[in-house]
Amino acid sequence: MDVQGKKSKEPWEMVASVGSVSMEKGDMVCLCASHMNTMGRWERFMQMLTSWKEQTWEVPLMVSMSFEESVEGVIRLPKMEGLTIIRQRRKMSQFEHYKALAELKWGDGTWVMFTDDDDLWHEARAEAYVTMLQECRKRGVRPAYVVSKTIVATEEDDPPGLETAEDVTVLFERGVVSQEAFDKKDVGRM
Repeated sequence: MDVQGKKSKEPWEMVASVGSVSMEKGDMVCLCASHMNTMGRWERFMQMLTSWKEQTWEVPLMVSMSFEESVEGVIRLPKMEGLTIIRQRRKMSQFEHYKALAELKWGDGTWVMFTDDDDLWHEARAEAYVTMLQECRKRGVRPAYVVSKTIVATEEDDPPGLETAEDVTVLFERGVVSQEAFDKKDVGRM
């Protein structure tokens, strides 16, 4: 799938504005380890899924999920194209969840990105990862860590509950989230 980068002033989209991206569907997968212990957490997970489905570059999402009894009896697992949920029968650590996901077949050479069950994705998040991987390939660099969270908030700046990609953009504009980790000049130095 070819995706043309966009020219935009939004920080996340600046990462994805390097140029043409050529990766085939299946070259990347996103993994999520999750334990649902409250209905509030379930609601955040559903918001994460909504933001994941709005990506400019489609990436399959594989989730390993365990539940508290109080939540398990109330929710219904969503069925969405590109989404795989493995329902675990017991509470598991994050790495036990990832081990279960690693046992699935994704294909040789598949790149992996991660998300938390309460992350809100900017619409260009997956595209930004793909673009950075392509830039690393062009430069002969083998990335191990592509993008990092860089929140430099003080207590009074502490981000409120983020609801939309626009909320993340506001944090960039206020300087609460640092742009430095996403500057094109730093691609390949990670």
